[in-house]
Amino acid sequence: MFNCSATSHGGCFYVEAGAEFAAPLHLRSCNAEGTGGAIYAQGILLGRQQINCSHCNAPTAGCLQLESGEAHIDTMTLQSSSSLLPASSTVAAGANANVTLGRMDCRQVPGCTLAVAKMQLAQLLCQRGESRQSLADGDGAACRECPTGEIRLVAVDKEDARCTPCPSMGNVTIGCTSTELRVPPGYMVDFDRDAATNLSAWYRCPNEMACRGGHFNASSVPGERAQELVPMCEEGYRGPGCTSCTAGHARADADILWCIPCATWTTSPKQVVWYVSFFLLKNLALFVSAVVSVEGSAGKRAASATLLNQAMSFAAVAGVTMSGAMQTGTFKNDLDNAAQVALHMLALPTSVAQGQGSGDGGSSSMSGQCLLQLLNMDSSIHNVHMLMSLWPALLVAGLAVLKGGWLAAVVGSNVFLPAFIAGFGKYLVAFRLRPESENEALHLDFPRGRR
Repeated sequence: MFNCSATSHGGCFYVEAGAEFAAPLHLRSCNAEGTGGAIYAQGILLGRQQINCSHCNAPTAGCLQLESGEAHIDTMTLQSSSSLLPASSTVAAGANANVTLGRMDCRQVPGCTLAVAKMQLAQLLCQRGESRQSLADGDGAACRECPTGEIRLVAVDKEDARCTPCPSMGNVTIGCTSTELRVPPGYMVDFDRDAATNLSAWYRCPNEMACRGGHFNASSVPGERAQELVPMCEEGYRGPGCTSCTAGHARADADILWCIPCATWTTSPKQVVWYVSFFLLKNLALFVSAVVSVEGSAGKRAASATLLNQAMSFAAVAGVTMSGAMQTGTFKNDLDNAAQVALHMLALPTSVAQGQGSGDGGSSSMSGQCLLQLLNMDSSIHNVHMLMSLWPALLVAGLAVLKGGWLAAVVGSNVFLPAFIAGFGKYLVAFRLRPESENEALHLDFPRGRR
């Protein structure tokens, strides 16, 4: 390590006939009043190991000045406001100066400049928010801040630093600078966190509660991901538009676009037992009540049977309708807190009437999809539908064997048919992730059994 200064050129090294540095060279606080704050060279300069310039300064070329000849350097690292500048010679020989540089690390130097007319540069690492750009006269390269409308989130260690265009989201205002990306709530940008070279895949979330609005800062270490200050999707959600559930989460029974954390035998066995027991006992109680009512009607349709049929039909439809209404902008932006709380309370009985999870996003909950995952079975939507219909089907079949098909048909149509038919409505949930004006296709994913 050197710490020196000069009144003319080359604060630490003044090379006239050529030199070779076979070991790493650490130059610190080297200053020159002329050119080449650390090294001033003529002839052939070879750097087989890393050359590190830290706080080296000069009016021209703070680290290296190659007046003439050739320089072959494997790796150079700058840690101060310095530049690599072989000046254009005023003599014929001076125009033949050549620089071959393998890796130039400027991550700790803002605006690093390599003004070299004849240069072969394999890799240039720039500070966060900067990218490799050619100088105006074409003689060299420099690290410059990404232009307006472009960003660099990831510093890759095998390629030059490159800026990428910010997401273009139409009339939606986003925050996108050279080092920072902010996406408003209700929207998300799906990109490769390890590269971030393409930010054009943006989506509007059909369940706005799943998209909190992402916030990312650029990474400064090659190979590291962008700093995720606020994830694009809420916990439990993933994928384009945050429409899929992560591991450990599953779709709520009451809302196919709502992901809830699944209870397990290890985390919350009581929740699992409660969910299964409530579903079995609730359906059994309704079934027994309907059988007694129909058998005691003496051939006449009892008022209780009619009310039961209407109540179950209302619960099947109202649960889906209210869960959809609570995801609209009117519910979240125009209604006051009291009205929102009231609607949440009204939605709970309809979910309970169907034996479904409330979908309140608690620390641990259950749904039919959670149950199938717990049993290590395929938890696609149609399998959940079959699971929820299995117990009612067994009850109706048992009644048909014991009491006859007519009684079983009447009881089944009054108690279980509304919820069974409403279950097909989940297959018809469709949404667009981009405006229709952009030719975005209508997504109808659930008939294909996607999780």
